[in-house]
Amino acid sequence: GQVCSATSRVLVQQGIRERLLARLVEETRKIPIGNGMDDGVLLGPLVSKTQFERVRAFVERARQEGIGILTGGARAPGFARGHFFEPTILV
Repeated sequence: GQVCSATSRVLVQQGIRERLLARLVEETRKIPIGNGMDDGVLLGPLVSKTQFERVRAFVERARQEGIGILTGGARAPGFARGHFFEPTILV
């Protein structure tokens, strides 16, 4: 199910910023999404439609405020049903 311990901020030395961000994006895109009870799945759906819409609204607000989205930011592809949201990195 939903990861309630997701990191909200990472402080990084400027000299390694771009390398770290590239690696974070690469690894984030590898996160297996699906039924949290299935072997190998690391990210299940959000707990409810209300929570899905709340997360979607947070990301949209960030986008409108000029915050960059390096990866994610939308319904997870391949999941027309359920409350699956892509792992998202904002900068």
